[in-house]
Order: sequence, then C-alpha cells, then structure tokens
Amino acid sequence: MIADLIVPIFGLRTPASIEFSAAVRKLIYETAAKNNLPGIISTLIYYPGQQAHRFFDDCAKIMAEHGGELFIVGLTANLETLKRRVAGKSRQGTRKITSPEKLEQIISDENLMAAVPKNIAKTLVIDNTALQPEEVVEKIRAYCGIFNS
Repeated sequence: MIADLIVPIFGLRTPASIEFSAAVRKLIYETAAKNNLPGIISTLIYYPGQQAHRFFDDCAKIMAEHGGELFIVGLTANLETLKRRVAGKSRQGTRKITSPEKLEQIISDENLMAAVPKNIAKTLVIDNTALQPEEVVEKIRAYCGIFNS
C-alpha cells in the first residue's frame, strides 16, 4: 500500500522513494508502539545491504523505546512457485510484477533470494512453497505471540 502512494510520485526504487518509504514505515511503527497496539504486521521486499540493515536496526530501536519488539519474518518459496504466483489473477490490474520473466530478472539483479538478517531482531524464516496463507499467518502469530485470542 505504501508503494501505491510513493511510486507514482517518486518512481520505483529511486533514492527519494526509498527514503520516503522508510520514513513512512518508521512513523507507522512508532505511532503503533506509542498507542500500545498489540502488534502490527508490515510487508516489504528485502533488498540486501547496509541500507536494509540500518532500516531494521532503526525500527528495532523505535520499538524498544516504546516497550515493543521487532520481529523479522522472511517468507521464501522456490522459484517455480514464485513464478506461478506472480502470474496469478490476483496480481492483474495492480502495480505488482506479473511477468515470470521480469520476476527472474529482478531476483537476479537485486539478489532477492538472499537471507534476511538474523542479528538485528528475532527472526523467523518460513518456506511457504507448500503452505496456504492462513498457515503462514498462524506460524507468524505463534512465533511473535501477537493477536492471540
């Protein structure tokens, strides 16, 4: 959803869009923590590198300042599954990638199969190749201890 706001104004993966996206996400996390929300789940694509590490570190500090905690959840799937999903009907008419070939190019160019960092916060990695979305949600809820009834 943040990308829907940013991309038309600043473009995709430009320095301005990356900076603005990080600022908006940090503000959302800080506001949630200040208001004692029991948890917030946010998604993003992990682009490996120092910029991502700084972002996660900043988010962990923001959460800790307000008595909260950051959990990083990395979702993985095999390439064939990703290509099938990216071409799915649910992505049609969105700003998301819909071409398996474009997906492969971006994965290669951006090293998007890299492991998420595990030294910044508690980290869970889920291979969701054969899992339904509800199963993934339950694994995340159980690991993070949020939204449990």
